[in-house]
Amino acid sequence: MNRAQIGVLEQSHQVCLRHLLQRRHDKALEPQVRLEVLRDLANEPLERQLVDRQLSALLILSDLPEHHGSGPKAASESVPG
Repeated sequence: MNRAQIGVLEQSHQVCLRHLLQRRHDKALEPQVRLEVLRDLANEPLERQLVDRQLSALLILSDLPEHHGSGPKAASESVPG
């Protein structure tokens, strides 16, 4: 073998090795992305529960009137009759 043939073989092996490493690297990253997406989706209901709890705490602390409807009571409702 002469130097030109050895150089071509080395370059082709480097190219093959580079492609192999890229494929392995791409496959290694793909599950991490999927886990990230699944983790975010799994936490979504927990975040909603936290918001619901915070909102219900605000409603309890605001001491809302205990009558049906919105706004102040009508005069006829507050007069005993």
